Amino acid sequence: DRYEDGRAAALGLLENLVMKLPGPVLDEHAQMLFFPMVLRLVNDPSPKTRAAAAEAIGALLRRVSGDVFYTLLEYQCRWMGEKEENEGLARAAAQGVGLFVEARPDLFKRGGEEGLGMELLVLLSVTLASVEKRGPVSGVDAADLEEPRERHGEAALGWEMAYHCLASLGRVYTLSLIHISEPT
Repeated sequence: DRYEDGRAAALGLLENLVMKLPGPVLDEHAQMLFFPMVLRLVNDPSPKTRAAAAEAIGALLRRVSGDVFYTLLEYQCRWMGEKEENEGLARAAAQGVGLFVEARPDLFKRGGEEGLGMELLVLLSVTLASVEKRGPVSGVDAADLEEPRERHGEAALGWEMAYHCLASLGRVYTLSLIHISEPT
């Protein structure tokens, strides 16, 4: 990709900005930073750029206040709930949930007053089940599943949705094992 390095550098700059901004200023502008980074994470064709977006989002989530963290997590819940109307948005949420778990496992586990962490786990499970119920997509051979970015339409969305739901659930499972094995 011709501009991959430039996009990755811009995301690195955003990550540095997130690390340097005072907490109250970061909280005030967190949504403005978060949404474009999520779009880059989900839509960029370059693995290098998607990794840079994930790092920048992780830095943002680690630095914002608990209230802002839960506000952003609430968006993930809303997006997952709209899987019927907008599967791309739900896929963004499924991919993003893992970043929330890794950035602030303590806050994710508590889930705020609304119990958002548990709600997201249920939504991830339901979404995964709906992908499974759809069954195989006609015209897609299992041998073609190596590179999901090369496929388009329902086959790509279904495969990627299942992958991101499983990856996020795996991160939550790993988090629970860590907390179970910690001495009390």
